[in-house]
Amino acid sequence: MGGRRRHRRAWRLRTACRTAGAGALMRWFDEASETLLKALDTDPSAPAWTFHPPHTVGFWQRRRCLEALVHRWDAERALGTPRPLDAQLAGEGVAEVIDTMAPRQVERGRAQLPRHALRFEATDTGASWTYGPGTPVVTLAARAENLLLLLWGRLPADDEAFVWDGDPEAGRRILEGPLTA
Repeated sequence: MGGRRRHRRAWRLRTACRTAGAGALMRWFDEASETLLKALDTDPSAPAWTFHPPHTVGFWQRRRCLEALVHRWDAERALGTPRPLDAQLAGEGVAEVIDTMAPRQVERGRAQLPRHALRFEATDTGASWTYGPGTPVVTLAARAENLLLLLWGRLPADDEAFVWDGDPEAGRRILEGPLTA
């Protein structure tokens, strides 16, 4: 949705919540969710504007799903009841950081390409990803969920969930990126 339309809707939402309370918020959420679902319910290969390739509806299907996954974890954690993330979906989130988010940070001038490569290994799925040039100088192993939460700033690199092999200081410098916005 465009910025101007989103701001108008946010203003209407604030006004409605002041006068009608939580019911208005739930109606707005339901309407916005329905609009999003309708927009995404199409062929993933259909062309669409995106902020990074591929320029398809599939980009947004993936992006919305992974964003909801991380924010679901945020909300549950705030309540003290975070449930495990699906390992395959979390792995797809790690892949998205490596193939989309980190390159975008470099393109936008927010980060430099790393001097060395860092290999991520998901111990629960067997998947792995490499970020940076050349042969990895360090490997970071953990469950896909923990790798995803690390990449989005929800877990620290020194959390006991992570096993470092190689040059962990080089790995930490790469993670400072920033890899995500």
